Amino acid sequence: MNKKILKPVILTAFLGVSILMFLGNSSGPGGNRTGSPKSAGSCSGCHYSSMLDGSITVELIDPTTSEVVTGTYMPDKTYTIKVTMNGNSSKMGFQVTSMDGSNVKAGSISNSPTNTSIYSASGAEIWGHTSPATNQNTNSWEASFTAPTAGTGIITFYAAGIVANGNGNNSGDEVVTNSFSFEESKTNEVISVKDVKPHIWINHNTGQFISDVKLTEVAIWNNQGQLISKMKNTNSIELINYPKGIYYVNYKGQTDKWNSTAISW
Repeated sequence: MNKKILKPVILTAFLGVSILMFLGNSSGPGGNRTGSPKSAGSCSGCHYSSMLDGSITVELIDPTTSEVVTGTYMPDKTYTIKVTMNGNSSKMGFQVTSMDGSNVKAGSISNSPTNTSIYSASGAEIWGHTSPATNQNTNSWEASFTAPTAGTGIITFYAAGIVANGNGNNSGDEVVTNSFSFEESKTNEVISVKDVKPHIWINHNTGQFISDVKLTEVAIWNNQGQLISKMKNTNSIELINYPKGIYYVNYKGQTDKWNSTAISW
């Protein structure tokens, strides 16, 4: 008799805990789940993989021109930061953080919109959802991002998101991650033309190898020693169709001397 009474009580308690866990996640996982070097991974530890055509992007927008920033940022300047998620769903959430080359917090985020918050975790500043966005197929959030001071160098935004299928539990949700790097602009430096050395980087938004000056000649090799591209008089080469990894670049700048460097795509 007692056993028959206890079973539904135990089941009710289990369901109550499950519902509380789900509601807690829908308000944001907390902590640092951005996929950055200092994070506790991404949300894949709790949400099970599914194919919902999910994606997440981070853009910096110049508020004076409304143009999307490509490749470089100006130190101490305040931009609009925009996170966009896509997928076959009407429920999405995200976390994003920014770090320098030493994996230290770079810049600061402010003016977060409704249903998002900014907090610190694992030595990083996190901006993320507190309630899931509910537009079908695409959702975006905008805040302010103040770039770090001069001398910081490359900064990288790490972003992770959940495209949820809305079935009331963690199964069938898709976890999406991405990272976007920006070089520090050197336009304020006063240098002699004869001392100009090309500044090169990969735009992780577009998959382009970019130089801030036109290169007389450039050759790009993969880490198997295979030549994948060779061009003259250019400052950009498409790498979007090549696998991500380390590439080696030989190039001539305005001094017509060969230089070499390694880049990460």
